[in-house]
Amino acid sequence: TLTTNAAGVISAISDETLKVKRGPLTQPISKIMALETGYFTWKPEAGLGPDRQLGLYAQNVNQVLGDEAAPTPQSRMIRQGKDGPLVAYTPPWGIYDRAILAVVIEGMKNHEQRLLAFELK
Repeated sequence: TLTTNAAGVISAISDETLKVKRGPLTQPISKIMALETGYFTWKPEAGLGPDRQLGLYAQNVNQVLGDEAAPTPQSRMIRQGKDGPLVAYTPPWGIYDRAILAVVIEGMKNHEQRLLAFELK
C-alpha cells in the first residue's frame, strides 16, 4: 500500500511485524557488479518522451536479481478492438526499485566491513 503526505512524500508499508524473514541477501557486491547501467532514450512508441535517461534495464535486473526485483511479465490474451480477435499480449518489463536499493545498501555494508577489516591489519 502506498501513501502520500501533504508534501507529496510517497511511502510504502514495510512493517517487520507483517513479514516472514526468509534469510539474508548474499554476495551483494557481485550482484551490483553484474547490474548493467547506462544512458538511453525511449523509443517513440513507448510514449515516455525523448529525453536522455540514466538507469537500469529490467531484463538484466531480472537475470541478476530474479523475479523479486524484476518480475517476468506474464502474457495474456486481449481483444484487439471492440469485436476483434483475441491476441497474445506481453506487457513491458518493470523493476522494483526497493529490491535494487536493498542490494546496494547491503553491498555498501559489506564493502565497509571489508574496509574496516583491512584498516585493522
